[in-house]
Amino acid sequence: MDEYVCSTWDLPNKLYRVHYPGSRTTFTSQHGFTASDVTKVFRSGELSDFKSALEKQFTWGCRDPLPFISLFSDKRHAENWGRKEPWSEHKDSEGNWALHVVNGVELRRTTHIFRLSDLVKKLSLKVPESARQHIQGAFICLHRIPASAIVESRSPAEIEHGKYTDVDIDTWDYLGDYGDNDSDREMLQENYNTIFEKNIEDNW
Repeated sequence: MDEYVCSTWDLPNKLYRVHYPGSRTTFTSQHGFTASDVTKVFRSGELSDFKSALEKQFTWGCRDPLPFISLFSDKRHAENWGRKEPWSEHKDSEGNWALHVVNGVELRRTTHIFRLSDLVKKLSLKVPESARQHIQGAFICLHRIPASAIVESRSPAEIEHGKYTDVDIDTWDYLGDYGDNDSDREMLQENYNTIFEKNIEDNW
């Protein structure tokens, strides 16, 4: 499905992966992230299988092995989603997650990356209602995120204490061209964050 791969121009310099207990994606400091299915490759004629797997990727209750790993393109939203801990069923699992910063350029050298908004438009994907607020900011890669592409990892405590590196100025701007001045953009950012926090219960 090479024709659906994200273009270099649309790929942010940095992407963000929240690793949490019970995730289908595994993580080790030596190998990085590994999807639950690393053998599946979608060939020509398997478009329906490709679409079905993508829709399952964003369905919280689905536990099928899938070849994708989901990523955020915005640091603040990744942090907010991590703080909500929608995967947590027991209090003793609170705080047991980490935010990993991924070099988008390095990742593109090793695997296929897709932008969810492109896939929704081109394939008419049926994204679950609870995950639709992520359509404009989500990216998906195939099979693996190698350790060499992970440039930083932070615990919840480090995030709360502000120990992070700001996103480069030329990183993709998810607010796009909206807003003619700082006040407009601040209002849009506040509305965007509110929508995100109210609809946080979905699968990553």
